Amino acid sequence: MAGEMAFSLPFHVTGAAVGVMSFTGYMPEISFAAIAGRILDADPGLGGHLDYFRFLAAIAAGGVIVAVWLPWRKRNKSRQPAVS
Repeated sequence: MAGEMAFSLPFHVTGAAVGVMSFTGYMPEISFAAIAGRILDADPGLGGHLDYFRFLAAIAAGGVIVAVWLPWRKRNKSRQPAVS
């Protein structure tokens, strides 16, 4: 199936892997409210909102770059001959 990724993890580390992935996935929910508050308190009004929008746009751009780079990296690693 297209887009499907398979991982073979030992059963005894599956819980830790899920915990790390959940922590990473929920980290924006934990931190973005505090970041937004600091940005908006530093510059109330339209300027603060524009600063926060720029911050979110930078985070999104970083996500796009990583989303493009990871498959490119994997594709190029698979093309390299094994060194022995």
